[in-house]
Amino acid sequence: MAIDNDKFVLDSIGTEYTFSTASDLVDFLNGFDNQDPEVYCPHCKKERIFRRHQVDRLRHMVFSGSSNKLESGETYRYSYSCNCNQSDFELTVMVLDKNKIVKIGQYPDSVIFDKNVNNKLFSNLRGDYKTYYQNAIKSRRNNCHIGAFNYLRRIFEALVDETEKEYNIASKKEDNMKKRIKTLISKGAFEDFLIGDNLNSLYSLL
Repeated sequence: MAIDNDKFVLDSIGTEYTFSTASDLVDFLNGFDNQDPEVYCPHCKKERIFRRHQVDRLRHMVFSGSSNKLESGETYRYSYSCNCNQSDFELTVMVLDKNKIVKIGQYPDSVIFDKNVNNKLFSNLRGDYKTYYQNAIKSRRNNCHIGAFNYLRRIFEALVDETEKEYNIASKKEDNMKKRIKTLISKGAFEDFLIGDNLNSLYSLL
């Protein structure tokens, strides 16, 4: 198979790729595949071409006679930059077999190159909130929608905890989440759209 370069950037860590032949894999690892990915640039705020400008062999290929021979465990790091020179990323793959590789790393996280992600929100998240949001996006990409909702629910519940502290509200262990939210609404802590049926539908969905 030929790797879809756009998908290659957005795929989650752990994604495996199988090539038709060992030669196709060698060509890809050597940088002969010149199709640069077109993905969302967080600086340009639109999809742009990212040029691959460097390939680092973290463990070198083994040569046997005139043919290239790959060792399982070899790793390759690829560096890409947008033409704006303000956005770049690196991703790393490891050889699993003579015609198979696996994506084992990417920095920054592929989340910020997904046009469907709210990057303004993402850039303002910190700590557990950012981790939960990243995991929600990754789960959605892998068609694990229940997992995505679970991570979003964690963000929502963490915000409730934080807001209760801000308003000096001591909830009881036996209080369910809907009761806690209604208390916060009565204090003016949440927007009106959460009141009534919207409250029930929002939290029920999460």
